[in-house]
Parts: sequence; C-alpha cells; structure tokens
Amino acid sequence: MCDDAKSTFEIPAYDAEAIETKWQKTWADEELYKTDEDPSKPKKYVLEMFPYPSGDLHMGHARNYTIGDAMARQARMRGYDVLHPIGFDAFGLPAENAAIKHNTQAAAWTYKNMDQALATMKRMGFSYDLDRMVKTCSPDYYRWGQWIFEKMWEKGLVYRKKNPVNWCPNCKTVLANEQVTEGKCWRCGTEPEKRDLEQWYFKITEYSQELLDDLEKLPGWPERVKQMQANWIGRSEGAEVDFTLCDRDGEPIEGDEGKITVFTTRADTLFGVSFFVLAPEYARLHELVEGTEYEEAVTKIVEDSKHISAVERAQGTIEKHGAFTGRYVVNPVNGEKVPVWVADYVVATCRSCRLSWTMTIALPSRPAARPSIPSMPRPSTGIALTLPRARSSSPASTLACAAVSTPRVRLPSWPTSRPWAAVVARSSSVCATGSFPVSAIGATPSRPSTASTAASCPCPRISFR
Repeated sequence: MCDDAKSTFEIPAYDAEAIETKWQKTWADEELYKTDEDPSKPKKYVLEMFPYPSGDLHMGHARNYTIGDAMARQARMRGYDVLHPIGFDAFGLPAENAAIKHNTQAAAWTYKNMDQALATMKRMGFSYDLDRMVKTCSPDYYRWGQWIFEKMWEKGLVYRKKNPVNWCPNCKTVLANEQVTEGKCWRCGTEPEKRDLEQWYFKITEYSQELLDDLEKLPGWPERVKQMQANWIGRSEGAEVDFTLCDRDGEPIEGDEGKITVFTTRADTLFGVSFFVLAPEYARLHELVEGTEYEEAVTKIVEDSKHISAVERAQGTIEKHGAFTGRYVVNPVNGEKVPVWVADYVVATCRSCRLSWTMTIALPSRPAARPSIPSMPRPSTGIALTLPRARSSSPASTLACAAVSTPRVRLPSWPTSRPWAAVVARSSSVCATGSFPVSAIGATPSRPSTASTAASCPCPRISFR
C-alpha cells in the first residue's frame, strides 16, 4: 500500500464564534431580513409571541422562535415578501415584580433585559426585521392602546363592574382562571384567594355572531382548534325564566325580591326540574342561610371553592361538593317546589373575559339518596311558554352532580349512559354582557341533553345581539 493511501483527511474544527459572528454581521450589513415591500410579490406575515423582558431568553423561547424563523425563511425562499417582526411584552406586573425582587427601577431592569434578549436573538440568527421592533412599554406604542380604549368607551363597549377574581397575594395581581394551576399561582406557586374587585370589562358578546361567522374564513385550520374558539366565544340561544324563591317557612316571596331569573337553552326540560343549584359566588347566598342549621355547611362550600380555579371547577375533573340551603324555589311551569343547593361545580364567571356559560350536566337515571320529590309530568313534545329576553352564553364540559338529603355531600362522577340534563341559571340583576353569578337546574327530560342537541329544542329560538 502506498504512503499516500495511509494519509488521513482532517476535518477542520468548527469555530462557532468566528464563523457565526462573521456571517451575522454580513446579514446585518446587507439588511437581509428587511421587509422589501415589493408590490409584485405575494405577502406573508410571520409573528411569534413577544417575550416578557423579566430575564434572558430560555429554551422555551428558543424552540418557539426557531419554528417561526423556519417558516419565515421558507416563505422568503418561495418568493414571498415576508414581514417578520419581533417585540417585547414589557408593560405589566412581571417586569415590575422582577424589578422589586432585584431592588432596581422597573424601567432600568426592563430595558436591560430587552437588550440582553435581543443580543441572544442575534446570536441565534433569527431573521427578524429589527426596524419593525415593538416595545409595549414605549409611549409611541401604548398611546394607540389608549386611543383604541377611548374609542371603545365612546361606543359603550367597555364598562366597570365589581366581580370576584383570583388574587395572588405574593405577585399582588389578578390571575386569569387559566393562570391558576392545581390551585396555585402559575408564576410563584402561591395559593390565590378570591377578592371582589372593580375592573374594566369589554363587551365581547356584542360581536359574538361575527366572530363565529368569521371562523369559516379560516381554511386549513384544524376543526378541533376552530371548535375551541367557538366554545370560547360561547354564543347560544335560549330564554330567561323566572323562578320564585320561598321564605324559610316555605311560602313564595312575592315581587322582585323573590325572583331568581335563570337562562336556559332547553326550556323543554323545565317540567322535569328536580333541584336548583346556586354558584358559591351568588350574592344573596349568605342571606339565605344566615342563622340557620345550614349556614355552616354552605359557608364551608363557599370557602373551599375559593381555593379552586373556575376552570377546574367547571371541567368536572375534580371531586364535587354541595350543600342544601334549606330553601326552595317554585318551578314556574308546574308550581312544584324544588330544593335549592349550592355546589362548587357551578361557576359564576367563565375565563378572563367574564362570560357566563351554559353547562350540560350529565346525571345518572337513579342517583343515590336523592330527596323525595313528587313525580312531575314530562311532556313528549315542547311546552308552550312566553319567553322573555335571551342572552349569550358558552357551552362547557359534561359534568356530574346530584342533590342529596344530607347537609353536605361529596358528588361522585356517575356513569352517563342514561343521562339527565341540567341547564344553567343566572341572576337577573346583570349587564348585557353576561358577567354575573349563575346557578344550575337539575332536570329529567324526555331525551339526553347536550350542548350539541340544544339546537333541537322545540321552544321558540331567540337570537341575541
């Protein structure tokens, strides 16, 4: 074998610092990622979620921005005029809390972290048009948010209202329901508490139908994702029905004082109502049980529910608890009295948008230890009702509950092969956007009730705008 054959080929070492720095400078000098704005090219807008500048980037950022960068680069190769900006979600509690923790000014801390994160992005080689950078703490940016708010105020699309919220005593901020995970603050792990705070709300329900219609303008989107969006928008059609509360002696209370207005998409089930469930947040709940033998059990339900997020309560994945209030309401369609309960699976509000929701609650055909209630007529067809206002509400998960005779009971998740149905009820003293306490009515309809069968309800359909 000749000596030449014995020679080895050595691959030069990859000097990442020298090679990548060289080419990143070349790309920057040539403004390679600047948006062309060429009218002859098809357009592509690629945007990833802005990072919080409470620290440097981490691997979660690297994964997310690498995916977006790959999409932007592929679009450029295919001849698109690509707009691929980046920015920082820099105006809020995370940055302020981080500044407090590090004993510095919020502005100094925030801008320092933005500079560090930007340097990391450049080292990663992301193809951002840095001329289009957005910093939400800049007056040049948030002045437009203020302008939009003023325009919405002028149109009556924002309002102030006091509502129970998730309050983190450590972060000193309100948490959305989705930010409470396993009963803890998603950021610091502190157990949040319920507080009644006055806040601004947007009347999203004013546009519910348009939002639903426009989902059809999203070709290629997975049906699962579109259905999730439709559930979040939460528009349904139904009617309000007035139930009459009874006093402690069991006599109906006359006038508005005794009226509890409920919303239902299934008015055909009202003849089968067998129990009435209030949310723990119901404003008059304490008044109903004060000084009675039921006060302790009801108060415990209310206090325990404060430590569970509304999302977890409504999903039906946790054990359910309820207590009898000692009160009854009169069913307006047949005059029967049904017991009033409070249970933690009924929520007063839904998600950060504060929309109330309609729940389809699956129950067994024979729940154990149910109170003895006289049999009620069950029409085979729809019932004739004079139906008042309709409201917008959103469908939720299938849940399980039952009313039992003991003051406090755990409500297991029973099989749902022969389900009952329930509809959500809600207070009448509310605004048109649906931010209010809700309750549930147990019913035994002639057929199973689900969110998908609501459209088959024989009662008159009433649109809401």
